[in-house]
Amino acid sequence: MLFPACQSRLPPWAWLLLPVLFLLPEAQGNCTSPEPPLYSSLNGGPLKESYPAGAVLTYHCIVGYEYIPGTESSITCLNTSKWSEVPVFCQGKKCRPPVIENGKGDTDGDVRLGGSVTFSCVHGFRLIGEATVNCILRNGRVDWNRDFPTCQHIPCPRPDTIPNGYFDPHPYDEYYTGSAVIYRCDRDFSLIGNSTITCIVEENGVNGKWNPPAPECKKVKCDQPEVENGKLSNLPKPSYTYNEGISFKCNSGYSAMGSLHIQCGANSSWVPAIPKCVKVISSTVQAFSTSRVTTPTTLHSEDKSTVTRETTQMSNTTSKGYTGYNKTAILGKLIILLALLYSCW
Repeated sequence: MLFPACQSRLPPWAWLLLPVLFLLPEAQGNCTSPEPPLYSSLNGGPLKESYPAGAVLTYHCIVGYEYIPGTESSITCLNTSKWSEVPVFCQGKKCRPPVIENGKGDTDGDVRLGGSVTFSCVHGFRLIGEATVNCILRNGRVDWNRDFPTCQHIPCPRPDTIPNGYFDPHPYDEYYTGSAVIYRCDRDFSLIGNSTITCIVEENGVNGKWNPPAPECKKVKCDQPEVENGKLSNLPKPSYTYNEGISFKCNSGYSAMGSLHIQCGANSSWVPAIPKCVKVISSTVQAFSTSRVTTPTTLHSEDKSTVTRETTQMSNTTSKGYTGYNKTAILGKLIILLALLYSCW
């Protein structure tokens, strides 16, 4: 008999349940209530405390987020009593493009919920407002947390007015970087400096300034210069204005000291100084030897006298002859001295 030890202990009806036990399906695992995937919420009502194996839960993206194309939004309870893994399938929605005139953001792509962008302006413009904005959820929709800043053209103050002069174009109420004006002088006045000045950005990148500084208008007059023993190369005039130039040349037999080309300077004086023409003078150098050598030398002098220099030199031949005479005399004396000593011996 089967199970003789158990037969006496079990009631007769318990043996009737044994066939039923073998007919039951294999036991399956249960899954506890899961945490929803990131940025999602469960479809179809509240969560249960547990779910049987094979149960499938489907989720949707919460407000401000959207499905990532090609991803799965469902999870399944496995026989291991664990839920199947699912990647993130929701991403933040895009904010409107961060575009401003005469400026740009620090990103070239889309900015989604939770992101930010920082603006800057192109050269010659300055930023007005907060540089950084954030993409947030506001009133159920994705939008920026504040208005975008603006880029304002950097202004320059009005150009300086100058005595006895004016500038074109005529004065405006406003000037901006890149603007330029041209100065001109009244009749009989000369413009000293740069005629054109331009509005540029200062080192701080916020303000504008004129560069270079405004010129000035002055009466400049240089009288015709006189150069003794020289003459002008161009036609003479009673007077000359600023930056007018003239050239000189010296008469025959004279040489220039200084520049032969000069200009009328801002202080009504010639720049560089008026040159001088001085007489060319020769010098004679003599060397006495077996031959006579005369070498002319050119000197500058302001008088009309002639200077002659003579130098007497002993040639190498004469010097060598004198040395030979000394050697012969010494040798003769030695011979005589030796003869006397021999006779005494």
